[in-house]
Amino acid sequence: MTLKVIGAGLGRTGTLSLKLALERLGLGPCHHMMEVFARPEAPELWCEAADGRPDWERIFDGYNSTVDWPSASFYRQLAEAYPDAKVILTERDPEAWFASTQATIFNFPPQQGEPNPWQRMVAKVIGGSTITQQLAKNLFLSGERTLLRKGQELVLTLMLETLL
Repeated sequence: MTLKVIGAGLGRTGTLSLKLALERLGLGPCHHMMEVFARPEAPELWCEAADGRPDWERIFDGYNSTVDWPSASFYRQLAEAYPDAKVILTERDPEAWFASTQATIFNFPPQQGEPNPWQRMVAKVIGGSTITQQLAKNLFLSGERTLLRKGQELVLTLMLETLL
């Protein structure tokens, strides 16, 4: 199968609703983060993709579309690999998105010991830790809540992740 639709929107921007809609419209099955949970080999495949060795055919075997993380992190590469696919960007108010991520997908206990395959995939594919994000906010940014500040947080987080 070849991908017909590539979701470029981050998690918590309506990607599950989009997955269900695409499947209802005949563009499924649609790959979503939920599929990663169900496939024990998936985290390692995504780590390989993050290391520049993607096996898109193996990752998307049996799927006609993809949305959410981890594929949203690779939407440009996927658009090149599947040039006939349509790319859909889902968005959400930045403040509401951040609050939602902190209450759900990024609300997990600190890592103990060696990272497991899932934790390695999250670190490589999704990016900087929430601890580093908080450090960047506390050390370098004002208390104003704007989209510009969110962009500054992202840049600082990536810089700190590289240094630490």
